[in-house]
Amino acid sequence: VWSCATAAFCRIIYFVNQIVEYIVHNGMMKDLSVLQEAPFNAMGSVVEVFTDLSVWMGIRSAIERVNANALAGFFLFKHRLIHFLHFSPRSFLLCR
Repeated sequence: VWSCATAAFCRIIYFVNQIVEYIVHNGMMKDLSVLQEAPFNAMGSVVEVFTDLSVWMGIRSAIERVNANALAGFFLFKHRLIHFLHFSPRSFLLCR
């Protein structure tokens, strides 16, 4: 028999797992509106799952930090790649 607290906790864990899977697959979560669609809403909407707003705000903040890190990583990679191609003797061979 599930208690209300346990069922609520299970819905949160399911929701967070779906967020993790989405970010692993897509690299980031640019648009939070996807959280209103399947599979996120399979156990209820954001409002239904996160009855404590502070829990939701913490998760949203974590998503925003992941997005910021993903963008920073992308721009660092791009900068290093351009630097490598510009200064590498091998880049001359690539441009022939």
